[in-house]
Amino acid sequence: MLKVVRAASLTQTLMPHETADSPYVLGAASAEHDRLIRQAAIWNPFTERLFRDAGIGTGQRVLDIGSGVGDVAPLVARLVGPSAEVVGVERDPATIATARSRVAEAGLSNVTSKATSEASRSANSSTQ
Repeated sequence: MLKVVRAASLTQTLMPHETADSPYVLGAASAEHDRLIRQAAIWNPFTERLFRDAGIGTGQRVLDIGSGVGDVAPLVARLVGPSAEVVGVERDPATIATARSRVAEAGLSNVTSKATSEASRSANSSTQ
């Protein structure tokens, strides 16, 4: 397991809302989630172009590893269409909750967000 070590001054200066126990260098509080959502809005046209150029399209099943607050999965869901599937995998429960809420608000039925432990159980049960 990777251990992230941060200097106390960095935590206090850049992330006063986080503790040294957070596995994310930039934090996982709602302020960081909001920053990521704003950042994704800027990058979405470029991200969509990248995915289209990579050949992602209608009918494909896509796995979004480290899906965060759910910026990429909904974008991909629109590219693959309602009959396809996008599964986002994330390890932080609060982040997953944000992603699930955003997917529900967008009305997307082809996106599922799972915790890494849920994804592991699903993979194990499908191979038995």
